[in-house]
Amino acid sequence: MSAESPYSHLAESTVRIILLSQRGILTECWQELPALAGSVALGLSWVHKVAFMQKVLLIGSSKLRSNTTLQAVTAAGYSVEQAGSGSAGIEIARAHSPNLVLCEWQLSDCDGHYVLQQIRNDHQLAITPFILLSPLDDPEHLRKTMRLGADDCLIYPFSTQTMLEAISARLKHHDAITHHYLSHLRRAAEHLNRLANYDSLTQLPTHLLFEQRFTQLIQTSQQPVALLSLSLDRLRQVNNILGYPAGDNILKSASHRLQACLPQGTTLARLTGNQFAIALSTEHFSTVRHLASELMDALSRPFSLPGHEVFLAASIGVAFYPTDSRELPILIRQADAALEYAKRQKSSYCQFYQSEMTDQNGEFSTIGGIKRNPDTGGEKNFMSREREGATQ
Repeated sequence: MSAESPYSHLAESTVRIILLSQRGILTECWQELPALAGSVALGLSWVHKVAFMQKVLLIGSSKLRSNTTLQAVTAAGYSVEQAGSGSAGIEIARAHSPNLVLCEWQLSDCDGHYVLQQIRNDHQLAITPFILLSPLDDPEHLRKTMRLGADDCLIYPFSTQTMLEAISARLKHHDAITHHYLSHLRRAAEHLNRLANYDSLTQLPTHLLFEQRFTQLIQTSQQPVALLSLSLDRLRQVNNILGYPAGDNILKSASHRLQACLPQGTTLARLTGNQFAIALSTEHFSTVRHLASELMDALSRPFSLPGHEVFLAASIGVAFYPTDSRELPILIRQADAALEYAKRQKSSYCQFYQSEMTDQNGEFSTIGGIKRNPDTGGEKNFMSREREGATQ
């Protein structure tokens, strides 16, 4: 049974990522990106292997000719596998993916053209260099051989040097194509890794990278770790009234403001459209309260857009590792439950997770006591105010 080539997976992954990119829904399909990146990485490692293992498959029924060819190719430094019939050669090629196939025209069970057709019709072997060794010095025979996809056709009698030069030339040509392909694979792998781990709009870490960094933080920190789930409230209204480009500009500005408030090295991520997450190592609730107040104050300032000033607010939910939970998925849900409670209160509101927010079945609710920051200016409804002198 043949080992399946990653080329097919790679092609499917490449087409998939192009379609997602063209349709502008990469951020909605982030779950697929690690698998896509994995397919590209598999293809990359496989092509590396193929590029540097110079393995030649010799298919021939004539013992005298095959043994002579085998000795010459082996002496030239190539790894050689041998098949005594066309069917055996096809089976070995599918199983081992040689770098080059040397095939005699006259075989015990078929001719070289049949083998060539089978090789070219197999998607794993379609670009494998193929050299036919034939006794037929006939122009039509040569044309058909090349038309079927052979890379070269050597007519007996030929010297060992001629055969080795043909092998070397075809492998060098194939390696040049492979190296070109490798450069595209590397760029694709880097691009997919970036898409999987960083938000394309704000350049902040995504949910995947945030989980990795949070796990690293709790493994290295000697203090509890706070997970802050922050929602930029009423962003949907901005999108509906001023359009999605305006909302995107606000998200980028908001990410810059949030980063400016955070201690150096603190992880900030964008989880969904208007939701951010922060991982902060601290043993003091007061530190989190103070930071939350700074974050909400920063986001309460007007956002300047062409011709408008937009006023929004933020809500924050907080859960602590290991006080609330030692499992990150549960901790995220706890912070989100606290966030949902905060969103039901006044704008610019921070809520710490409370055990009362979990019902008897272990489900999270939005009912429970609160620890509230001082009001930072009262509730503000979303307002878009036209600016005087729109060109300012």
